[in-house]
Amino acid sequence: MLPNAHHRMRLVAAALPLVLVSSLAWAGHKVERVEKRTVKVDGETILVVTNARGKTIVIGEPGAKQVTIVASMLVHAKDADAAGRAMEALRFDVEKKDNKIAVISKLPRSDKDGHSFWSVVKGDKYGALIDFTIEVPRDFDVETLTTSGDVQVSGVTGTARVVATSGDVLLREIGGESTVELTSGAIEASEIGGDLRIAATSGNARITRIKGLLQVQTTSGNVTAVEVGGDAMVHLVTGDVDLEGCLGNVSISTASGNARIVGVLGSVNATSSSGDLDVVIIPVGDKEFYLNTATGDVQVFFLPDQGYGFLLDVNTCTGSIYGDMELTKLDQVSRRKLKGVVGNGKSRVIIETASGNVSIVERTEKQD
Repeated sequence: MLPNAHHRMRLVAAALPLVLVSSLAWAGHKVERVEKRTVKVDGETILVVTNARGKTIVIGEPGAKQVTIVASMLVHAKDADAAGRAMEALRFDVEKKDNKIAVISKLPRSDKDGHSFWSVVKGDKYGALIDFTIEVPRDFDVETLTTSGDVQVSGVTGTARVVATSGDVLLREIGGESTVELTSGAIEASEIGGDLRIAATSGNARITRIKGLLQVQTTSGNVTAVEVGGDAMVHLVTGDVDLEGCLGNVSISTASGNARIVGVLGSVNATSSSGDLDVVIIPVGDKEFYLNTATGDVQVFFLPDQGYGFLLDVNTCTGSIYGDMELTKLDQVSRRKLKGVVGNGKSRVIIETASGNVSIVERTEKQD
């Protein structure tokens, strides 16, 4: 569970005067310091946080007229003198320009070789980071640029953009469009008032209640999405997709992984090379459901709603076909091909597999 941001702010503020020095077996010495700054808002509407290493938390605060920054700083070094020098060099800058307030972490450098303080120099381990907890007015747009560390943005009615290399990302209660660009880490997004676009290399994504478009593109990881208000487009190389509830059209593709699609009011286009497709469709009106696998099975359940019906066209090279429905206007019927009309035939259901089996079954909404 994520920490309560307001509770954390109270604890940190109370600890402002403290500078702690302790000895760690692997790092020699540790120094901690907490610094708090407030920045008056004079027409600015955007917060930009650049943090090389450490956690970044941004919270929209109702009625706030300023930006409040609490920075928890930490240094590990080989001895007390090195730790003290590093802590003196560790800082963050705050800049105001045009309509932006920028918060930028500045990590210390090694006096010996100019390498990052996270490098290993002659067997001695150096480390420095800043954890930010920042409160902003609720109508702010937020942008975070991080290298290593978790990012959490919540409670703003503007937009959110997260660009990160390594770390988990949480977006919650964002009023506008949201974007996540992540190399490695898990993503959780909920209560997004606009579109949500995600581009990731490795990591799972869990998405809940998106009012607009959902667009996800990732190399490796599973995607779970519930209650999408617009269209949904999810494209994976390796990973499973579980989509439940979408008011728009759906496009899903995965090279290696299964897909489960339930509660879609629009059309569906789903493909998988080596995974199974499990789809519940609502064939009412002029919709198209195209399902394609190479080696995976396709299982389709359709809900016989009022005015339902579809033209069914199934083709498989080496798989088998099973159907439990009333077909009329049969064109082709065999173990490998099936073409006919169900109900009024207004929608289209096209299923193609190379070696996967196909099943089409009618069911009621009360069935699991």
